[in-house]
Amino acid sequence: MSRAILTLFALATVLLSSVRFAGAASPTKPNIIICMTDDQGWGDVACYGHKIVKTPHLDKMASHGIRFERFYANASMCSPTRAGTLTGRNNLRMGIGGPIASGRGHLPAGEITLAEATQGAGYTSGHFGKWHLGDIVNEKDPAHIMHPGLAGFDEWFTTRNVLPTYNPYDGKFARDHHYYHNGRYVPESQGITGDDSAIVMDRTLQWIRKCTQQPDKPFFAFVCFHAVHNPLGMIPKYQQLYAAEGKKGVYYSNLTAIDAAMGRLRDELRALKIADNTMLWFCSDNGPNLKGDLDDSQGPGSKGPFRGSKGNLYEGGVRVPGILEWPAVVKQSRVEQAMVVTTDLFPTILEMIGMPMPARPYDGVSVMKLIRGEPFERTEPVGFAAKGWRALQDGRYKLLRRKGRDAGYELYDMAADPYEKSDLASGQTQRVKQMRAALEAWVKSCERSQTGKDYGAK
Repeated sequence: MSRAILTLFALATVLLSSVRFAGAASPTKPNIIICMTDDQGWGDVACYGHKIVKTPHLDKMASHGIRFERFYANASMCSPTRAGTLTGRNNLRMGIGGPIASGRGHLPAGEITLAEATQGAGYTSGHFGKWHLGDIVNEKDPAHIMHPGLAGFDEWFTTRNVLPTYNPYDGKFARDHHYYHNGRYVPESQGITGDDSAIVMDRTLQWIRKCTQQPDKPFFAFVCFHAVHNPLGMIPKYQQLYAAEGKKGVYYSNLTAIDAAMGRLRDELRALKIADNTMLWFCSDNGPNLKGDLDDSQGPGSKGPFRGSKGNLYEGGVRVPGILEWPAVVKQSRVEQAMVVTTDLFPTILEMIGMPMPARPYDGVSVMKLIRGEPFERTEPVGFAAKGWRALQDGRYKLLRRKGRDAGYELYDMAADPYEKSDLASGQTQRVKQMRAALEAWVKSCERSQTGKDYGAK
């Protein structure tokens, strides 16, 4: 998006926020942190039912906030979910159907990210960890350079894609996979050794401490762990916890490393006396990366009791852990049954800080009422798209089509059959027809968005 247009958008919207928050001796606008893991399944947290993995800090976070039983990534793969989380628009609108390879694609410049949208309300922003929405440096094709700085982030300590989760520079990956800080290469000598989740959190906390030196300027942080995506390395600090688990112990050690990083973050927010006024989200970008067929997947990750895994649109591919802690607003912990999607974060945050939604189609909806414990009802079905798969889910039913031109439609009653064991399509042809029409209309809307013509006035 052009900087001139963005500036006009920011100037217009800041008037609303400046009136709303004028005269405050201390910032009333909450800080915002979204923490996202990679390939962590719905069941890969103790408070979601895992019997082996140790996640005491996430469990405590859930016990002080909201644990979402039905939290969904907007896609079942990494780049699409990251694009949807930052923009509030489904990845299909941006033509991002799967992981973005180097020199092959990027987040469109015309999209408005959370980093850009919050600028008008006086926020500073930082991205830490995995990006995977475009190239960082000009290794293959300069047309696909889209690093966090070009997406509105003021501070960024970022890798283009994955790297080893222990001693990140020891793997096979070239320099374009390594860390860059605000456009400059970060050599291994600058602390890029050991537990990668700790490395990501080290830089996040350094930046947050700097932000608190400007108490009148709230911050937005997008923290993206590389774990538990391959290549995984055993985290020695947690090796003994899982000595009896064989190869699974490597995976579990990385889950506990993520948990430890989240514990450091929660402790630091309290030490800085900003925890109450910080909206802290934790989620994954998609379900676990499992081996096997759709109905009998095998691997160390846990999809809980659900069908499917990373790459498909059964529940195991898109239903992920989702936790929100925000002491100033969420006074009592609870388990929430309503459906929440990563694309909902954009409109939720804009409503929270008093910013109007830009003029373009959005797939997410604000869940501020839900967060406050007020009656909430999602009035429109949710569309999903990834790697040729398509799905539409309303309050009760889910219509799904697998990848392939000849693939038929499947229908599931998510209230009676959340594990998607009984396909009802052959017995409910009228419902299938209605939902198929709605799904096809949504896909056409997304295809129009791919042309950039629906951006409207920004």
